Amino acid sequence: MFHFKLHSASNLPKADTIGSIDGYALVKIPISGGLYTEFKTSVVKNSYDPKWKFTCPIVHNPDTSRDVIVVIMDHDKVGQNDFVCHCRISFVNLLTPCRKNTWKLECEKGFSPQRKGEDCLIKFSSCLSPSFEQLVESVKSKNEETIVDSAKKQILVKIPSTGYYLRAKYGKNLSLSIYDTMQERAGLAEFVIPEHNSIVKNHFSSLPDTLNGLKVYRQIKLKKQLIPSDISNIQIGISQLSTVLETKEGDVTRNHGWTGSFSYQEAKKVLKNVICDDGPQTIYMIEDYFFIKCDWDSSNGDEVIGLLDPFKSQGYHLENKYSSKREFYVKTFAKPKNVLGTGKTYSLTSEVKDLEYPYSLSDITITLSKKQDTQCYPLSKFLSH
Repeated sequence: MFHFKLHSASNLPKADTIGSIDGYALVKIPISGGLYTEFKTSVVKNSYDPKWKFTCPIVHNPDTSRDVIVVIMDHDKVGQNDFVCHCRISFVNLLTPCRKNTWKLECEKGFSPQRKGEDCLIKFSSCLSPSFEQLVESVKSKNEETIVDSAKKQILVKIPSTGYYLRAKYGKNLSLSIYDTMQERAGLAEFVIPEHNSIVKNHFSSLPDTLNGLKVYRQIKLKKQLIPSDISNIQIGISQLSTVLETKEGDVTRNHGWTGSFSYQEAKKVLKNVICDDGPQTIYMIEDYFFIKCDWDSSNGDEVIGLLDPFKSQGYHLENKYSSKREFYVKTFAKPKNVLGTGKTYSLTSEVKDLEYPYSLSDITITLSKKQDTQCYPLSKFLSH
């Protein structure tokens, strides 16, 4: 199975009389019989440095004796589209999984790189992986407790000495989740991706969902498009949790002077110990360990809290949950973000999305915990081939 993702191009030629270039790419992957299967990106208008982040559908059994061809085109509303530049990439340079590779483009006659003295380039990721059947055989040989759903092309592997299962679903991209089969929450299961941002959707229920024959009380889903080569730097962290603080968001906001429904301008006048951002009409309520973010620019409620630094690096974890909603999202940031003008930074947020007005802040629970006895497993331990 061949995976190819075209991230971007840079320093493309000027192709339009007015403006720069309305660029799109054609990715041609060789298949048997001397043929190619072709995929087209979207058009990025008026940019010498377009970003497509385009993932090609998986190509089964590509012809690795021939080159992958990437063609850059300029889209014209009238007349034919212009053939601007191209490159050929030998499979020798595609077989080794890579996070991101750079390749030089050759300009067609009449075109030259926008910035003289620099090359036109593309950035891509690729890998050649075994078939799903080959992966199943390899995974089962290394893991005693494995569940295979061939119809949905997914594998579940039990994480040793826990009630957690790693779920990997193979399709256009690789989808990863952790299933928690323990009725009482025993701790924290998380995906750890060093030096990268991540978003994890947490889905929970007092009554279990039956999935692949398992009773699942919590699902932790990594919200990231992956190709198999991406797993090399992903870890699964399993920790015990001890509660440091549990409180209702309504109690915290009342301490800042929140007593009812305010407009943004009213809140600025009434609330205490807050930071205001007039641009997006956002107010930050600062606590010792965390902040609460309040905004007025959406038609429904998104309740966001953030764990202040340095507490994440010290092993603290933060979550918020709404009483009648079964999910929340945890985001982690490789580079700390600033809280407006305070000198404070944060690297983790928890968010309950799309709450319908009106709702009560007293129905939102904030839990601050400390991680203990953390065990980290490289993802390749379960899914390598």
